[in-house]
Amino acid sequence: MQLFFIGFGLLAGVLSGIFGIGGGAVIVPPLILLGGLAPIVATGTFLAALLLPVRALGVWEYYRKDHLDIGRPSGLRQDYSLACGSVRVWRSTCRRFS
Repeated sequence: MQLFFIGFGLLAGVLSGIFGIGGGAVIVPPLILLGGLAPIVATGTFLAALLLPVRALGVWEYYRKDHLDIGRPSGLRQDYSLACGSVRVWRSTCRRFS
């Protein structure tokens, strides 16, 4: 089953590159239908899987081309604010549905 999901990941990457569609449109439905995950869990799993590689590689590329000003903390404040807001919404949603 893992190879099946790896194949869907590769397919999502190809479709995203060729047609510009989001990978979630290809990955999330199989996670729900074949993996047995709840829709919110499938979406969260997809987002978590992409968070590190996409952001890390993007930041590295900007840094490599000297298009990144590390001295400015504004991006860090935005990341912190985003993380805090996400956790707050997640906690309130979990309380509501549990």
